[in-house]
Amino acid sequence: MRLLITLLSFSALLLLLTYSTDSNAGVYKCKTEGRYEYRDTPCYYQNQGDNKGNRVKVKPTAKSGTNIKLNGLWCQYATATSKHSRRSVVDPKEWVFRSNGSVEFYSPVTTRDVPIRATYTIASDYLQTSSGRLGSWFVEDYQENTLTLSNTNAGVRYLKRGRCSK
Repeated sequence: MRLLITLLSFSALLLLLTYSTDSNAGVYKCKTEGRYEYRDTPCYYQNQGDNKGNRVKVKPTAKSGTNIKLNGLWCQYATATSKHSRRSVVDPKEWVFRSNGSVEFYSPVTTRDVPIRATYTIASDYLQTSSGRLGSWFVEDYQENTLTLSNTNAGVRYLKRGRCSK
């Protein structure tokens, strides 16, 4: 009897492991034409880099750079976990966008920080970088001197043109 219970338990465990392999699959929140959808595969625009800074190839599109002019120095003066949460102004960062499609991201306060260097493109309302550490962002709001970026994993970033004050 014990042998039968042991075999049934082992069979049940094996069956459970066989059919539960998809339980670790990711869920991706994708923004398409201003609407969000949830998918089990990455969005077409998601950066496939990783958090170790491995680079990926950035693919320019026909809409790259439409209506958004980022060239120059931007101060990331605040961050938040969402648009409706409290802003943190503790750790300012600077973004430098260049006309050759490169971007640099660093802390003007901490000289120990190594700048993150990458390439970028803008497709409609989406800023894509080639750095997994820097990520890719939705442009939520753009004015000539202010920029609001959001990322479903990293929250919201508030930028203004110019150098961050030290």
